[in-house]
Amino acid sequence: MLRAGRELLWEEGLAVGAEHVTFSRVFARLEATEGVRVTHASVIKRIWRNQEAYQTAVVARLAAADQWNVGKQLDAQLVWAIDSIEPDAEASDEARWRAAIKVVRTGGAATFDSVVRSRVWPRFAGIWALAMADSDCERMAPIVAALTEGERRDARRFEGTYAAALDILGLRVRFPFTLHQFSVLLGAYTEGSAIRDRVDSTMSQPIERPTGPAGEAEAWTPFTVGLEALTRAFLEVDPDWTPPDPAHDRGAPCRPAASEVGSPTTLEECTDDVPAGAAPRAGPTVGPAAPSRRRREELRELLLSTGVDLLVEDGLASGAAHLGFRRVFDRVEAATGTRPHNAAVIGRIWPNQAAFQQDVLLSVVAEATEIMAGTADELPPALVTFDRSTVEARWRSLGQLCRTGGALTVEALGASRRWQRWVGVWALVTAGSERSVDASTPVREALRQGFGVTATRYEGLLLLVVGHLGFRLRPGLTLRHLTTAATALIEGCVLRYQGRARSTGFVVRPTGPNGEDEEWTVFSVGLEALLRGFLEVDEGS
Repeated sequence: MLRAGRELLWEEGLAVGAEHVTFSRVFARLEATEGVRVTHASVIKRIWRNQEAYQTAVVARLAAADQWNVGKQLDAQLVWAIDSIEPDAEASDEARWRAAIKVVRTGGAATFDSVVRSRVWPRFAGIWALAMADSDCERMAPIVAALTEGERRDARRFEGTYAAALDILGLRVRFPFTLHQFSVLLGAYTEGSAIRDRVDSTMSQPIERPTGPAGEAEAWTPFTVGLEALTRAFLEVDPDWTPPDPAHDRGAPCRPAASEVGSPTTLEECTDDVPAGAAPRAGPTVGPAAPSRRRREELRELLLSTGVDLLVEDGLASGAAHLGFRRVFDRVEAATGTRPHNAAVIGRIWPNQAAFQQDVLLSVVAEATEIMAGTADELPPALVTFDRSTVEARWRSLGQLCRTGGALTVEALGASRRWQRWVGVWALVTAGSERSVDASTPVREALRQGFGVTATRYEGLLLLVVGHLGFRLRPGLTLRHLTTAATALIEGCVLRYQGRARSTGFVVRPTGPNGEDEEWTVFSVGLEALLRGFLEVDEGS
């Protein structure tokens, strides 16, 4: 039965996450709270073709609202982080970089902490991962459409904020990169890190690094170390910079007043400003004297808002809620000629259907973990051809490993439907909702163990690379820090490329042995940046 359930999950994808928001529950809620009676006949094939279509619409509505709030308030966090920077036309290049890195170190930590602690973000992450893991599935189309439209809006907002920050700091995007590529990579890295943090807190662990102006220790996290690395790779000092007008107001929403001290407003407190049609809206005013027959659009909005309320209260479903015993029995009978029955299963093998669905997810995690871990085995043979004759040659060899091996890794994982659904389960169970986490503790533990297997495999690979090319980790950093940052970037990029930002294109860089142009993926550029940020040359090797 587990094999049959797993096969159905591979073929059909994960559930949309709202299977527990049934018409019966919604109708009962409306009657109890609004005094409105709704029947199946007034909804099915009049507003939605069936209950599944309604559940998809509910998730799409909630996803749009959560995405708007998360995106807008993250933008507010970013603006808050740069708002204290005073442009100085006489500042040296070093001073400009120091100001930029302070924004990364302090603002990045505050933003990441706000994300992982938010009640809005985990739910949004679960919906996003479920939809993007099966982005080409017709069932997910409305949700993907809502998220894609939100991604375009958020991209414009973030790029505007980053452009304003560069204008204040006196930096610019390096050629041949674009601001869009920088924005997408930062988003992928942040989201991958936030999802992973729900299982392993490595990315938010406090560390100290001697990065002060006089070499004094400063507070960092592995996440902000990665942000700094990406920032240095994509940005450079603008020699033609003119400071902006200090009186210009960037108008950040929910930004604290300049005199306030501390972190900006948390995400869940900043939900008052949402676009028309995106947020879950209250239904039309209803009372005892309201007419019993309503226009179709009014009824549609009333049902959607009620469904969203239930989904917010209950949390997302497990991702395998569509794998009922009856469907699995049908699959087993078709494959073996023998049909199981409820009496032989319930109370004998599993206490109930939910326990069976949880075990299906466990088997998915176990099978797909090896796919991720196995990508590490493809790279060691390439090490024998690397040039270690000079320091420059060592860095160039490390870059080539990222350029070729990084592209192969993303391509392999992006083509693996099983890996995508594994990440969908990962995000749903670890970030989908407190209800999902509590109900799926064995799955959560299996994911943690799966990450341990993957991290150990990649740590072995990185240890081999570091030793072979003569590098070492920078002070305060560990191999687990680097491994977690790199895998977070991998997962964030692959999921983004599957749906919300399918491609950021390629860039051509003069990175050949004699300065020849070579083609890089944006992910490979980011991976090289992380390695450069976490590693340094070991002069004694």
